[in-house]
Amino acid sequence: MYKGFTRILTLYCTEKVQPCISPFIRTNVLCTRKGKLGCLGYVFKRTKKHDRGGPSALFVPIPVKPNPDDMNIGEEFTGRLKKQDLLKILNRFYQKPEIRVLAAENGLDEQLLHQAFLSFRRHCLEHDLPPDLHITISDIIQGAGHVDDLFPYFLRHARLAFPHLDCLDDLKKISDLRTPANWYPQTRSMNRKIVFHAGPTNSGKTYHAMERFLEAKSGVYCGPLKLLATEIYHKSNKRGIPCDLITGEERRHASQSNTLIDTEQESTSEEKQIEAETELTPSSHIACTVEMTSLNNSCKL
Repeated sequence: MYKGFTRILTLYCTEKVQPCISPFIRTNVLCTRKGKLGCLGYVFKRTKKHDRGGPSALFVPIPVKPNPDDMNIGEEFTGRLKKQDLLKILNRFYQKPEIRVLAAENGLDEQLLHQAFLSFRRHCLEHDLPPDLHITISDIIQGAGHVDDLFPYFLRHARLAFPHLDCLDDLKKISDLRTPANWYPQTRSMNRKIVFHAGPTNSGKTYHAMERFLEAKSGVYCGPLKLLATEIYHKSNKRGIPCDLITGEERRHASQSNTLIDTEQESTSEEKQIEAETELTPSSHIACTVEMTSLNNSCKL
């Protein structure tokens, strides 16, 4: 919970009550039954120190360097800004509740908003301002503008300090693990048969799986290691079943299996030239590491 959490303790003797009582307990609900204490419920009062370890603490603002092309053009139009007036405007901007609402809509919670504001204020006080920002602040000081007009410039700076804000929607989407049953709808709509082969060591699990892999019209072997995928790649091609190798480091066609040996001898320049000129057709069998598995191509096994 964000505002607090509750715990329920079941106690069966009064001797256990005293050690459980602490200054953090705010509400006690005692239920007696047959002279014994039944349940003790209490509410833990959450303070700001408990929020320090939230997700926002993982993000550290990137120092925003001034643009070398931002010369003091704004100063030529509106005059030099006093740091005291600039500081007052920035503090008024930060204290407005509407700014917090707008910041939250753009992915800035209280902690990120505070860090972004400190970076924005430091940038405004120590560096030359862009002409549009300089003119906007000058208008606010003279009463011709509103302090809320600073928000687009603040948000632009915040996105430079926290680049994840530009891809916040994508981050939320890929990190949402609440409904795994809705993942891969196209795959789940297929009439699949899942075989779980269990057994002790040296009982033939890998051997039988390998035989079924070679008998199938098409198949994909997903191995946790490059070494295992390479072993299946060699065995398949030696048995006359064309099989491609796909790992995070390399991709090899079935026709190149004779060039991949244990000593990892490199192909000659002539062989590489022939391979580059020949258009290779993907094989029906693939040996790959797990992370390189294609999610778009269907296979029999």
